[in-house]
Amino acid sequence: MAVRRCARLAREFHRTFIETEFNLEHGALLASKVLWDLPVENNTHWNRSWPYTAFLSASITPAGFDADKRDFLGRNGNLRQPQTVMSGQSRNHAGRWGDPSAASNSKSPLRQGKGARLSLRSCRQ
Repeated sequence: MAVRRCARLAREFHRTFIETEFNLEHGALLASKVLWDLPVENNTHWNRSWPYTAFLSASITPAGFDADKRDFLGRNGNLRQPQTVMSGQSRNHAGRWGDPSAASNSKSPLRQGKGARLSLRSCRQ
């Protein structure tokens, strides 16, 4: 139990350094780690590097996005009935100081009797 609690505290601490942004040109939600250091004499680096940019994009330009878990789930929400899915409305908010996650909201191009192709991409590079 103590190991799990320590891992959770480390996760909670390090998520404060994740910054999300929506790239309108590519219709992609991006996440990267913001590094900053404290002026300490022994020059130990307490903020570990994360040399990746995570992204979520789709072949259809999203109508909205959520980059924070609370925005997606809603206040006191849950994964079975996320607020964004239930309401059909995204908060379109990105930045820092939240609980980073990635969700995009696309309007379906489907028409009765017709098909459509949708490609979702998610990666960290």
